[in-house]
Amino acid sequence: MGEPYCPWRQWEDYLYEIVLAGRFAGKSYIGAARHVLYVEHHPKSTNLIAAPDYTTIHRGTLPALELVLERQGFYRGTHYELNWTRQEIIWWNGAKTLFVSLDDKKAGRSIRAA
Repeated sequence: MGEPYCPWRQWEDYLYEIVLAGRFAGKSYIGAARHVLYVEHHPKSTNLIAAPDYTTIHRGTLPALELVLERQGFYRGTHYELNWTRQEIIWWNGAKTLFVSLDDKKAGRSIRAA
């Protein structure tokens, strides 16, 4: 019989997810894990990590991402390079992740990325 009909299945990569939870519930960790999986499966892609401000990225998002990477055996300098001057990560497979702060009014305008 096959799978049930799901009109959105072919567009799953383009769906946006939202995770709502309280403080210290693991939102950053789960988001980081999903991001690493996406980067692994989409070489040479351009990706975004957006946060309300760069303080949030430094205090929560980036430490969670590095924790996920370390637990999966990926290390800075070997598997990825963090270039904070350009606000990006260059991955071993040619993918690129850009950090975007939503407090910059121009940050979310006209961005084209995976």
